[in-house]
This record gives sequence, C-alpha cells and structure tokens, in this order.
Amino acid sequence: MSVSVIATVPVGTSPFKIAVNSATNRIYVANQISNTVSVIDGATRTVIATVPVGGNPNWVVLNPATNQIYVTNLQTSTVTVIDGATSSIVTTVTTESGPFAIAVNPTTNRIYVANVVGNVTVIDGATNFSTTVPVGPGPKAIVVNPVTNRIYVANSGGNTVTAIDGATHFTATVTVGSAPVSLAVNRVTNRIYVANQHSNDVTVIDGASNNTKTVNVGSFPVDVAINSLTNKVYVPNRNGTSGVTVIAGADLSTKFARFGGMLFEVALDEVTNQIYITNGEGVLDFLDGTSLLSLAISVGNLPVGIAVDSKRKMIYVANHSDNTVSVILES
Repeated sequence: MSVSVIATVPVGTSPFKIAVNSATNRIYVANQISNTVSVIDGATRTVIATVPVGGNPNWVVLNPATNQIYVTNLQTSTVTVIDGATSSIVTTVTTESGPFAIAVNPTTNRIYVANVVGNVTVIDGATNFSTTVPVGPGPKAIVVNPVTNRIYVANSGGNTVTAIDGATHFTATVTVGSAPVSLAVNRVTNRIYVANQHSNDVTVIDGASNNTKTVNVGSFPVDVAINSLTNKVYVPNRNGTSGVTVIAGADLSTKFARFGGMLFEVALDEVTNQIYITNGEGVLDFLDGTSLLSLAISVGNLPVGIAVDSKRKMIYVANHSDNTVSVILES
C-alpha cells in the first residue's frame, strides 16, 4: 500500500467534521468558527460552494438516499438542512439546547440529533417536522442500525446508552462504563460497541437482548469503528502510550497496535481493510487490518475529522488549526 497527499484544499475557519457522498463525489466540511459548510468537488478538489449555517457547526452527515445534508449548530440549537444538488439551504430545524451528534437512517428517512441537554430530536426527512425523545444526561454520540431500526445514544453524563425503537420511540436504558463518548454498530452481528473514556473499556451490547459484556482497552478511548466484513473493532486510545485496540468480534479477544501522538478519530475502508486515525501531531496514521502493520503520512496542523470515499480510494482530513482539508490517495 502507498499513500500520498494529492491536494490541500483551503476551507472555512476551524474545520471539524467531514461527510462524503460517494455517489455525487461531493465532500462537506463543517467549519466551527466561520459558521459555514464548505462543499468540495472531489473531481477538481476545489470548494464549489460555501453555505452559511448556524452558530458553531460541529457535526455533518448526509442521507445518500435523498442527497440532503444535515448540520448540527451547537450555539444556535438548530440543524441546517442543505440540498446536495444545489448546495442551497432547504430549511433550518429548531432542536433542544446543544445539538451535538447526529445520525441518519436512510431506510426510514429519519434524522436523529443528540442534544446535550438530555434528549434526541427526531426529524422527519420528508417534512422536516420534529419530535423529541428523552434520553440520559449529556449525550455525546448517536448511531443508527437501519437493519433493526434501532437508535443508540451514548449518555456521557449518566454512564448509560439509550436504545430507541425507531418505529415507536419507546426506549430502553443500558448501563455501560464510565463516560461513554463514542459508539458504533455492527449491522451483521447486531452488536453495539461503546467506548467508555474514564473506565478505559468498551461495552459490547447485544442488540437483540441488550445484554452486555466488557472489554478492557487502552487509556482514554476516544472513538470506535467497525469492519463488519472482518468482524473487527478498532478503538483509538489517547492517553499514556497512544495506540489502537483491535477487538475480535467473534470472541472479544484483543490486540494492540502502538502509535505515538494524540489520536482523535478513526475511519476505515471495509473493502481494503485499511484503518485511518487522525493524529493531533499533524499526522494521519494508517493501520493494515490484516497484518496490523502501520505507517503515517504528514497532513495539516491538528487533524481531527476524517471521512473515506471507498469507491475512489480517497481519504479526506480536516486540519482544524490551519483551515484546510488534506486529500489523500491510497493506491
């Protein structure tokens, strides 16, 4: 495997999260300080639109079925809806206080917004009408399993995960480790993996029964990603000796891949089985999912958000401190 930075694209101030639409070859970057979303054309690697949104946009997702983009605005307690075809604003949806993480169920066309005040705003993608579902205190992450139509919310302030039935909005509460901050779902096995920052472990939830198991990982886990094809789970750990804990979904055994620096966010390409981790010291780390061999490539200053276009073997990294996006080609 070889990787190279093929472009550095200037965007807005303090880019944070990124989303990619592989079908349209458009990349969407939430710029926290300039209160904008930069739309990058993947073919020309240039910004083709700058969309003004609400205050402190910190998360961006898209619905590939409708080509609509959703941006959470933390300061103004709104979600901006952008039309992917025109890069124009469709509407602005008011949420409860502190919309943070957001997830989409493309099957039902529902959008779920975790508000730090302790609830989830559910947006109907067809009408943009919304309802509210109470969850636990301080939700920091949210994920959807479209196969089961279940939504999972990591409540960092309550050491719980709320499981929401997408059809009825009935909820169940699952006790997890201390300060859950990230979670991911394996749609094949119907298991949910929750990274608990303060207890240095991952809670594994059975999606059918809500029964749990605990897997010890490294110090201060910050994110989690799953390759459903290999049934492996990847957890970057930031404190102490930084590294990535690799969990085998079959038996929950672990291996450790060592890295230096300050790890932030993990993403992967399921087909090539390559894992990518943003490293706050100006590096993107690569991990081969088969051999666990690693390499690193320099990017911009304080890389945080990352998105992968598996179709084109492209990786996009938001460099928070120098207001750019690094475009990386894997070959």
